[in-house]
Amino acid sequence: MVFLPELIDQINTALGFRFKKYPLALYKGLVTQGVINIDNNVVSFPSVISNAGVAEEVSYDIRYPFIVYHRALVSNFQPGTQKGYGDGDLLNITCSTTVRLVCTGNRADIAVSPEEFAMMICDSLPTGAKATKLKYVKIAPNNILYDAQTVFANEFKGLGFNIGPERFLFSIQYTIEGGYIKGCLNTCDC
Repeated sequence: MVFLPELIDQINTALGFRFKKYPLALYKGLVTQGVINIDNNVVSFPSVISNAGVAEEVSYDIRYPFIVYHRALVSNFQPGTQKGYGDGDLLNITCSTTVRLVCTGNRADIAVSPEEFAMMICDSLPTGAKATKLKYVKIAPNNILYDAQTVFANEFKGLGFNIGPERFLFSIQYTIEGGYIKGCLNTCDC
């Protein structure tokens, strides 16, 4: 989805405001898979990759009570029409992007169960956001995956599960839906 990093920054700002009692929490934006080769085994892990191609791993870090990051999974598009003014019909596009929010941290630092904390994050997601040239933005949670082994397997490929009982790891899948007029994202001020 266009403007996705900007929209995720707004989500992180809302979460940071909601969880201000954890001033050391770390909120990362979009990540992708960083890949390295260790002894002829390909290992991948969540990473923020710079424009220069340098990967910064994003994973559990004892310095932070918890870390949040987001991974875009899939975007779906739905066309629709609206009557234009003299130039024919405008093609409205609805884009729905499914995003996975991953949260990891230390159980003692959050002082509630990981399941309760996941619900608190889910409840704190904003219902909308603003982006230039999008007619609207809606944000809605879809599901929470509490099983740390499954989340780990989704995020870390080629590594054995290594989340100890003092740590937590869960993911929240949510949808960002935005509407725009086809052809207006780059060329005109719609």
